[in-house]
Amino acid sequence: MPSLILWTLKGLALGFVAAGLNFFILLQGLRHMKKKPAKATGALAVCYTLRFAVSLGTLILAYFCIAKSIPFLVGTAFGLTIPNYFYFLFFKEKQNYQGKE
Repeated sequence: MPSLILWTLKGLALGFVAAGLNFFILLQGLRHMKKKPAKATGALAVCYTLRFAVSLGTLILAYFCIAKSIPFLVGTAFGLTIPNYFYFLFFKEKQNYQGKE
């Protein structure tokens, strides 16, 4: 039982690292879109393609290279998913702060 929890926490940590990288890519994409509004559609497409590749790459890395353990994969998946709720709260709060609702 403790090894299952340990593998789940390791997977969660890997997922959080990948989610942090996804958040950094998102912020860079938004910054690029504000600098060059004419190329915003292309920047948005590249941003989401990179984020998808990071998420998929993390899951593939977790399965093939690190551990073929179900708790590790579940922890990784949760680690990739949970920060998305914080992204939503971050941008929603930023929007409320700027007076947009």
